[in-house]
Amino acid sequence: MVSWTGASLEKELAAIQGASVIVSAQGESPARRIAPAEIDFWFRTTDRKGRLSLGDRILETSDEKTLSSIKASFHRKLDFKEVCWKSVRAFIKITL
Repeated sequence: MVSWTGASLEKELAAIQGASVIVSAQGESPARRIAPAEIDFWFRTTDRKGRLSLGDRILETSDEKTLSSIKASFHRKLDFKEVCWKSVRAFIKITL
């Protein structure tokens, strides 16, 4: 998931009746090589019944031609390139 913070996760979990929640987030920024298949996965289109992909979200406001153009641009700039990739792990303790 990409749309959470330690505070937002803690707030969501604290909504569990009777739960005491502690969230500790640990960030890191390792170098990571981007594979073409990964870019294809980001820009895939789905049946839109579950979580939307980046491709699905682009198609909400644009057309297939725009989606293809953006995807091709990502491939030109990122295929097999090493980038700094920010990731965060959350350690969660819930007491009921």
